[in-house]
Amino acid sequence: MRNILLFLAVWTATAVLAEQFYAVRKLDTLTSIARDHGTSVTALSRANKLKNRNSLQVGQRLVIPGSAQANKIHVVKKGDVLGDIARKYKVSINEIVAVNNLPSADDLSIGDEIKIPRQSSGSVSGTSLASSLRSELNRIRVVRPQRWQHIVIHHSGASNGTVKGMDRYHRIERGMENGIAYHFVIGNGRGIPDGKIEITHRWRGQLNGGHVASSRLNSTSVGICLVGNFERSKPTRKQIESLQSLCTYLTRKCSLSGARIQTHRQINPSPTKCPGRHFPIDRFKADFRS
Repeated sequence: MRNILLFLAVWTATAVLAEQFYAVRKLDTLTSIARDHGTSVTALSRANKLKNRNSLQVGQRLVIPGSAQANKIHVVKKGDVLGDIARKYKVSINEIVAVNNLPSADDLSIGDEIKIPRQSSGSVSGTSLASSLRSELNRIRVVRPQRWQHIVIHHSGASNGTVKGMDRYHRIERGMENGIAYHFVIGNGRGIPDGKIEITHRWRGQLNGGHVASSRLNSTSVGICLVGNFERSKPTRKQIESLQSLCTYLTRKCSLSGARIQTHRQINPSPTKCPGRHFPIDRFKADFRS
């Protein structure tokens, strides 16, 4: 009897690990949920006995199958580099490095067996991109391999702001043909809702940025601007959470390591205080790595 109870306890624990639950949100589709949780539409339909894949209801509780599935294995071949492997399996370089405890991204040898982590939903520190935003990002034209090499964090330098206002300022006052210099803007509740991520036409069109004092860096750097003046105050908690989630999405999408996330001050060829002394870059990057 004791052995039977022990078996049931182990079986139950294993079953719990093998699946998790997800509450359907507005604009979710079965395809987007399957993609975000690293499973297939067919597996999701079977696990939930769905007869009609288009009949999801907001708040509906879905079982996510295979949440604890084993990592895939990639055997390193001649000419393999970590960036190509990451793109092939649609994960980030830093995820592969972490799962395999690699000393560096260059530490590969022919015949090595590399564990490939499961694709995750893009959540960091308990946050994730809203499904509507993720859907919009996924509709944008495909990002070319090695198109983007850096992610650069800025502050707007003003306590309030909107994408429309920034675009007007950059076009008229700074004479920038493509308007707003950044690819993304994150609001603070004053002009744009607190924590809301706005996608600008620069990312939609995969255009060079205009946010760094170097045409070479602008051609390879994604610019993210948080509304606020962080010389005077700190970014909001929601802004930091949204920035974490957005950086997670971008590092995976562009096959970049966390080391490629920098502030304007760190990467700009000329001196600048941006994004201000109150922006917690060290803590942000430590949380991102964890």
